[in-house]
Amino acid sequence: VAWSLFVCLFVSVFLSLSLLVLVDQTDLTMKSWLLFVALVVGCLHVVVAQEKVELFGKDIPKNLHLAFTNVSTAMVISYHTQHSTDVTRCWYYPVSTSNPDSAIAVDGTQDFYDGFKAGYNHDVIINGLDVDTLYAYKCGDDNLQSDWYQFQTRADNITSFTFGIYGDLGVDRAANSFESLNRVHSTNDWQFVWHLGDISYANDHVNFEGIWNTWFENLAPLLSSTPYMVSPGNHEKWSRDPFLHDGSRNFTAFDQKFRMPGLESVGVDTNFFYSFDFGPIHVVSLNTEYGYTGYPVDPEPLYEGTLNPQGYNMPHPVDAVEQTSYLQMNWLQEDLAKANANRDNVPWIFVGGHRPVYEVNDQRDGVPYQTSFKLQQWLEPLFQEYNVDVYFSGHVHHYSRNWPVYNNEVTQKSYENPKVTTYIVHGSPGNIEGNEGIKETIPDWYAFGDSQFSYAEVTIFNSTALRWRVYESGTDAILDEITLTRER
Repeated sequence: VAWSLFVCLFVSVFLSLSLLVLVDQTDLTMKSWLLFVALVVGCLHVVVAQEKVELFGKDIPKNLHLAFTNVSTAMVISYHTQHSTDVTRCWYYPVSTSNPDSAIAVDGTQDFYDGFKAGYNHDVIINGLDVDTLYAYKCGDDNLQSDWYQFQTRADNITSFTFGIYGDLGVDRAANSFESLNRVHSTNDWQFVWHLGDISYANDHVNFEGIWNTWFENLAPLLSSTPYMVSPGNHEKWSRDPFLHDGSRNFTAFDQKFRMPGLESVGVDTNFFYSFDFGPIHVVSLNTEYGYTGYPVDPEPLYEGTLNPQGYNMPHPVDAVEQTSYLQMNWLQEDLAKANANRDNVPWIFVGGHRPVYEVNDQRDGVPYQTSFKLQQWLEPLFQEYNVDVYFSGHVHHYSRNWPVYNNEVTQKSYENPKVTTYIVHGSPGNIEGNEGIKETIPDWYAFGDSQFSYAEVTIFNSTALRWRVYESGTDAILDEITLTRER
């Protein structure tokens, strides 16, 4: 729509200037006709640009995507409409034993934020599902619905599976990654995806909502069938769109476009940090943008190029308490303690967040630097105390893998039963800013890195062994692979 408005203004200005050129050659009637044409052409262009908008302000639901709660018998379905609807509703039925005529309707909630073309975001939580069952679903209201899509619920006793993981995707350089990620969807290899922040990079564009819609559209096959879990990154904080700037502060789009299991796992309705179990793994997603001692405070560049004196780490409207009391820090310690005590049932513990701790391009003489150092001070003692297996992150636009390391020292140069946490950074599937190389001066704990556009996956073999694998986007060629084992 921003492009449409630009064209509208350009055409109007062009034809208006034509009036000045013709002022001595035409009469008022001719000038009036030219002005009329300018208005008609400009306005028609705006109208045509509207995305699937129907008569009377109704539109077809789009951007459908899934997420877990904290139980295997539930699924979150989220979608977007340009206008408010009479009801937020999804219909579902088990594919093997039923049909669309007997679909069950479940209502949810809708919300919006202040911004040009921001639209309405809808969440529906379906409870009471059977485990390990294929369901069909669609969403909308009684007037307009989406197409039918399908998802598979997880099995209670699953012990071996694969999930996708990466950070920093965007749309501008992500064509090959979109192709590969949707191809993975078509082979049904991934049980879920974990996106470690910097999701669409919409904030790097004037057309903020348009970029978000493009991101959802490009990943539609994957998003509509595979639970997509997200962590907040620095590019979710705000927007350069002059029509949306105020409405996009404090991660507002991130908070409304997704629905993560914060309420179920934290007790607070938040997307910013949460945890869930999936078979033999406990997954902890963190907010590395604020909510801990020494979190980064950067000035917020406005569209005009000025600085916001308040910065952009103001308390989020949903999580103002978290900002002042560091609820996340207290919750993380409690969550890891419970997870470590539950090793007999859920043996693996994975923690992830957008910003890295050990990162080859963010260290000085082998010591994490700036925000990485602050994260190290917070997280590393907890990881050691509660035996966290792997910390995943993004933010830096390449892939780097480290040896097991603690207190800046390598404990071993293998992944056979390490006694400390392994740190892996993956931020290279495609982003507007491009990827970066590996520093020439590398610390002893750095093992391997690559700057090609890529995506990654984790395969859990059993309670003691996993495989980490990185693929080149587009070709799906294997760029790196390790097996990590832990004695229990």
